[in-house]
Amino acid sequence: MTMHHFRHIFTTFAIKNGMAIHEVMEALNHKSASMTEVYIDAGDYPKEMMRIVLSGEMVVSSTNRNVVECIESNDNPFKGTTTDQAEKLWRATKIEILPHGFCLHHPLRGDPCAQDGVCLGCQYFLVPTDRLPVFEARLQRINEELTKNSDTSIYTSKLNFQKHRLGFYVNDLQTKIAANEILQENQEVAADAERR
Repeated sequence: MTMHHFRHIFTTFAIKNGMAIHEVMEALNHKSASMTEVYIDAGDYPKEMMRIVLSGEMVVSSTNRNVVECIESNDNPFKGTTTDQAEKLWRATKIEILPHGFCLHHPLRGDPCAQDGVCLGCQYFLVPTDRLPVFEARLQRINEELTKNSDTSIYTSKLNFQKHRLGFYVNDLQTKIAANEILQENQEVAADAERR
């Protein structure tokens, strides 16, 4: 196996198993994420995921209400987009697909990432419902860790911050999923009543 082949296998495995692209980029000593993307064999997953999220087909959560309202709106300009159109948009807007959500912070804004990779507190962070099980598991682990560490250290402070942010996303997604299920049930009941 050549080093080049190994880098492809490593990068694909790392990304598909939840490692952030900027971490892989650093491990490979790349200067840009686009170079690291060359090594990823992710198939159409990023393009299709981008289409599903931007078109509003998947429930999302973010602290940025403007973004969520745009995606959930009936006037969402991305409703009905094809995978190819979503890919063009993804490339043009430089939206980064992270293992735990989407980063909407555009690098051409000229300002650095204010959160320095701590996405949970960032207004440009977007979480789709397929990440809910990951967030629920993280929240459970943090709660367990907090019961072990009741001190007032920086570590405990960080855990409390993560608990608060994760709790927001978990509750928001669970509420939206439940509301969608009720809406679907009501639509099915109405459709059944109409057929009779």
